[in-house]
Amino acid sequence: MGRPVSHPIRRALFVVGVLLLIAWPRTASASCREVSDVTGEQKCFRFGSLWSLERTPPFLFRFGMRYSDIRTEGLDFSASKTRGVSYSMPYDFRGRSLGFRTVGGVSADGGLGFFIAGQLYSGIETHISLGHTTTRATSVEARGQTLRLTQDDGFNTTLFGGAIPIGYRIPLGRAALRTEMAFGVEMVEISHEVAPLVGRNWTGTATAYRGVVEPRIAGEIWFTQHIALAVAGGVNVIGGSTDHSLSISLAWHIRALDGASTL
Repeated sequence: MGRPVSHPIRRALFVVGVLLLIAWPRTASASCREVSDVTGEQKCFRFGSLWSLERTPPFLFRFGMRYSDIRTEGLDFSASKTRGVSYSMPYDFRGRSLGFRTVGGVSADGGLGFFIAGQLYSGIETHISLGHTTTRATSVEARGQTLRLTQDDGFNTTLFGGAIPIGYRIPLGRAALRTEMAFGVEMVEISHEVAPLVGRNWTGTATAYRGVVEPRIAGEIWFTQHIALAVAGGVNVIGGSTDHSLSISLAWHIRALDGASTL
């Protein structure tokens, strides 16, 4: 009969076995799929990489429509370019001189969002609208002289803005509420003809900028675990609580239900 294995050798064999079990590849740790007709050509993913909330990037992309109105009274316009004459005369005027009180309208709206911690999120967004007003002429005071802004078919206006929202999401199952604050800037551009008291007319473009500090409230309805419809409304406090916005957008969320369906 052979000699019995000593205790130190048995302990060493046990340790080696445990190490082999730990190091041995486990099929449950990966998910593979064939990528061609050649057997063995596979693309593998880490276990849970396609569905685990912890391994899914907390990003969302949205696109929709936005309605906003900006009162011209609080805007200061300045000429950005002129053409049609051999020289360029800079001019500026207050928005209250215009014959219309508001600019804006329906615009395309979109953005990228990401979650910072839990349901606290931020991102970046932008919107642009092309509008028109039927006002045909208005006189403005510009640097000590009177200029008459004219346009046969009215004035064309462009509104472009961008902001960084910071907010918190309250999950309610297939619905959610969000409160956020947006910080940004908006540009208003008006195309027109300029008629001075003396000299030839020229075509000009006047531009004004304003800051945005806009508290908002929004509601979401989830169609699937990754697609949600959102409606949001806000008021820009820099505009004296007179500039409003309302948006509706469809968003694709990479992380299902943004990582939480209940509080």
